[in-house]
Amino acid sequence: MLITHCVNLAQIHGDVTGRVKGRKSRETSLNRAIVVLAVAAWQTAAEDFAAMAVAQALPNRQAQPQSLLSQIEALASPTPARISRLLSNCGVEPVPEWVNYKGRRPKGGVRTDVDLLQYLISIAPHGQQNRVRLRRDVGPTDPWHAAMAAPISRLELDVAQWVRLRHSIAHGDTELPSLDVLQGVRAVRRKAPAGPPQGVHRPTVRLEDARDCVEDMCRIVQATARSLDSAFTSASPQWAASGELIVSHYQVDLNGLRRPAP
Repeated sequence: MLITHCVNLAQIHGDVTGRVKGRKSRETSLNRAIVVLAVAAWQTAAEDFAAMAVAQALPNRQAQPQSLLSQIEALASPTPARISRLLSNCGVEPVPEWVNYKGRRPKGGVRTDVDLLQYLISIAPHGQQNRVRLRRDVGPTDPWHAAMAAPISRLELDVAQWVRLRHSIAHGDTELPSLDVLQGVRAVRRKAPAGPPQGVHRPTVRLEDARDCVEDMCRIVQATARSLDSAFTSASPQWAASGELIVSHYQVDLNGLRRPAP
């Protein structure tokens, strides 16, 4: 699995740098690579989940198999909002599992207006982040209006930002977005006055950020796998009885991810 390569890269970074403190320039490329691979692993798993749901012919799916397969093939960016819509069309509702799943940070819905604003910025169409940041109301004609309609879990908030970061890295942006999942951004904002999140000059991806990204991707994969197991069991009670649980197939050993430096 791709996540295994992420763990390997994190270990290599730790082995190379050891306990030497201070800013590291070349090693940040490893951190960026980890984020790109981790998000790719989530996208691959989500596509697999949708294909499984189509194959199971769940009774509450909302589209024909060929249409659903076309939607899977056309998936370009695995934001939680897009994956939720895709799986819902296939007859699976992952959002309850995302909301209830215990992630790195407190579970549950959005805690503050700043959280919601940051989420809306992260899912806004490329080039329109400033428009979202400056608006005090999000109208029903805006493509991200649906984000206001339901609780947003901490896990969704973080994964949406990791996907946004992956997009920025993959497109070679000269400066990364100021996202709250990055340690350096959070450190600056803790010292800033209350209010909407402000941009941080030239944020970087630290090793701890890369590790956080890997863990968040594993968590949303596990939570989504649980939603599939639940949908399949409801449609076919013998599913759980036969032990064909999807969750077990998507478990990853992360013990080496935060291995102490030698």
